[in-house]
Amino acid sequence: DIISAIEFDKTGDHLATGDRGGRVVLFERADTKDVGFATFTDHDALRRDLERMDHPINRHPEFRYKTEFQSHEPEFDYLKSLEIEEKINKIRWCQTANGALFLLSTNDKTIKFW
Repeated sequence: DIISAIEFDKTGDHLATGDRGGRVVLFERADTKDVGFATFTDHDALRRDLERMDHPINRHPEFRYKTEFQSHEPEFDYLKSLEIEEKINKIRWCQTANGALFLLSTNDKTIKFW
């Protein structure tokens, strides 16, 4: 389906896409963030060291498929006699807890927490 929403998490390690069919697809970063000298897990340390080295990263980040799920289904609002599309309008990552990932997805009527 056609992508209608896209959002990276705060760290840039995860990517979520939403499509016009109401589906959310999650990707995770596959590369090791190796800048040629060391591998970093702390993103602030990575940024500071890159600024000190003034060394550009010459390759694009790689992401791999993680999972997908149907977030929204088409609905009919009987009070307004209006069809509600399943299309994902917006995705937002929420703060992580204990390594778990959380996100919000919304269509024209409903916000869902995953």
